[in-house]
Amino acid sequence: MGVSGQVTRRAALVTSLVTAAALGPSAAVAVTTPAAPIQATTAAPSPTPAPAPTLRTWRPGIEAAQRFAATRPGRVRWAVLDQTTGRRWNYRAHEQVSGLSLLKTLLVVTYLRRGAVQDAPLTARARRLLPPMIRRSANGPATELVGQLGPAAIARAGRAAGMGRVHVVRPWGTTQTTAASQVALFSRLPGLIPARHRDYAMGLLGSIVPSQRWGIGAVQLPAGWKLYLKGGWGSGTGLADHQTGLLVRAADPVAGRPQQRVVLSITTTGHPSHERAKATLRGVAARLLAGLPG
Repeated sequence: MGVSGQVTRRAALVTSLVTAAALGPSAAVAVTTPAAPIQATTAAPSPTPAPAPTLRTWRPGIEAAQRFAATRPGRVRWAVLDQTTGRRWNYRAHEQVSGLSLLKTLLVVTYLRRGAVQDAPLTARARRLLPPMIRRSANGPATELVGQLGPAAIARAGRAAGMGRVHVVRPWGTTQTTAASQVALFSRLPGLIPARHRDYAMGLLGSIVPSQRWGIGAVQLPAGWKLYLKGGWGSGTGLADHQTGLLVRAADPVAGRPQQRVVLSITTTGHPSHERAKATLRGVAARLLAGLPG
């Protein structure tokens, strides 16, 4: 058929469709398929969508950690949060224990959130107190800060951290906490800390002295992971040994991988010695963190 014939038939089809629409639905059904199809045109190809971010699925070694904990002399509890996926794994995570030096992380947060501090340079006194309190777990600075800040301010910071009710008592090391509330605190770092002081505070938690990097700190992590850690222990007796850590793996835009964050808190009580408790912390942490992507 020539070009003029095609145009004539197309015009007839258009006229038919317009007439059917004007007559209403019943007339439209009566429209028949034209004898000659309208010539189709090829649509421009859609742009290829960017690949979605990929993330290796990870699950902590819960069963292996529980089997190991059952062989240890003390009582063990833990909480794990994969912040990338939002999944949680708890084991006795809401049992209360004396937090000991775990309170010191909250003390740093409380101090740096003070109105007179959050947007100002740190004073010489603050730089004298904060580093040894976190990096070496010195008790003197903590005692001084608890007296300066007061229980009410510390409790407010705890609520902001999602820790629930924090009731500071004397001696401050007997202030109660749970593995779950410690995970809540560390999962909100560094956002809880005013922007001016975030790098400073996280730098302290990321540079615990080697002699205190046992337990979680002694686990060999895959390349690319950074650990921010705080521990608490009872004068080397083994009666109470705890640790909380935030593990961060930086994003890789080239590979389409987002930042990964895993928070882990382990609390232990009733070990006959500090060395036995440290072995428990390391054994549980190694099993829980097994299989982290590298």
